[in-house]
Order: sequence, then C-alpha cells, then structure tokens
Amino acid sequence: MKMGKLFSSIATATMVLTTLAPAAVANAATGHATNVAGSGVAQEVSDGSLPMATSSTANDTKSGSATAQSDANVKVIDGFLVLNSVPDLGFGVAIAGNTVKLHDGNSMRRDDGNDQGTLEVVDSRDGENANGFTVTASLGQFANTQNVNFDTSKGNFVLTLNNVGVAQQKEFGAESTIKGLSLTAGDADATKNSGTVLKAAANSRGTHTFVYRNTTTDATLSVPAGAAADEYSASITWTLTPSAV
Repeated sequence: MKMGKLFSSIATATMVLTTLAPAAVANAATGHATNVAGSGVAQEVSDGSLPMATSSTANDTKSGSATAQSDANVKVIDGFLVLNSVPDLGFGVAIAGNTVKLHDGNSMRRDDGNDQGTLEVVDSRDGENANGFTVTASLGQFANTQNVNFDTSKGNFVLTLNNVGVAQQKEFGAESTIKGLSLTAGDADATKNSGTVLKAAANSRGTHTFVYRNTTTDATLSVPAGAAADEYSASITWTLTPSAV
C-alpha cells in the first residue's frame, strides 16, 4: 500500500527557476575495454563508456588508469516559496483489522512522491516577504489493483502522520513545526481526511526538511477489518500556501 500525490500552489513559480549549472559537455570515459576473454564483462568494444578497466591484460599489476566523469548540479532560486519534495508512504504487508508502521516508500503510482520519505519546503523570499507558510495534506480514497474504490461501509483506512525527525529545519529564519495528524480515507467530512501537516512562522526563509523514516512510528496506517486480500493505494494531496499578510 503505497501513496503519494502532489498538488501545489507554486507550479507557475517553479517555471522561472534559473539553472546555474554549465552547459552539458560530452566526455568519454577512458581506459581499456573489458572484452578480453574470461573477463566476465560483456562489453564488446571500447566506445568511451563504462565499464572501463585499468589494463587490457588480466591480473596486470603495472601502472594504468580508468577515468570517467559525472556531474554535480544545482538550481538557485530567489524570491520564491517552493514545495521541493513530498513523500511516498509505503506500509508493506498488513493484516486486515491491524495497524502497521512504515515499511518502504516505493510508489504504486506514477506521481511526484519520493521514496526517501522526505517532505521539504524551500523559502527563498526575503525580508518581510518570508511571512511563513502552511502545508496541508488530504487523503483520497483507497483503490485496489482493479482501480475499484474500497467500500467505506466496511470500514476506513486511517493514515496517521506523527511528529517526525528533522533532517534540516531552518537556515536563516524562524523554525517550522510539524504536527501530528490522522487522515480518514474516503470520509465525506473534509475535516477528517485533510489537515495541517507543517507550519512555519514569519521569517521563514530557508530550507525546511522533515523525513518520515521507515520502521518507526513516524507514520502508521490502520487497515479496516473489512479489507479483502489485495493491494490498495491512495493519493495524498500536499498543498503549500504562504501565510496571509
């Protein structure tokens, strides 16, 4: 049962991020091809890509080298409030009628979530414009592998997001706080399936990062007793909004 879906009020703003990384340059790896008989590596020719060996001779102790290049990149923003990452929350294998802890973060859906359990907001607004922000979460209906919504007359899935560990909270301004929250899937009452997860006060400039870690009580899922054997998933809508002026 894996989840995660992102909707944000900052979609337009993120289109204007400036990439400072230099233009891509093609650099071929150098060294020796590993097509020598008995090498165990199925590279036919040396085409300038990995894998590369330090020598074309097996068990060679002479000098030689293999080189390859990767890249480091970053986007620098100024003046924008950005929802940078939202977590997929996976609960592995469960028994109907039980509550389970986080197991892994792999998603069953094509969505915006990450499998590290990271919720992160970056506030690059300056001065009085970094007036704080709120992140809310809303839990949709759970559906099975045939995309049929779970019959809530048989009970409800309840996702609980607890206070979680801080990976990197603030750089310049006021600290942000993350709140405990229980979300009931498929409930018609919006106050039960949505609520505030993260809140930052004025002077919120900086990077606010929280991590829902595996094998802890950072998040739990209560599975209804009426759930038949199947795989179920639901979308979580995470919404970032600046605080009112």
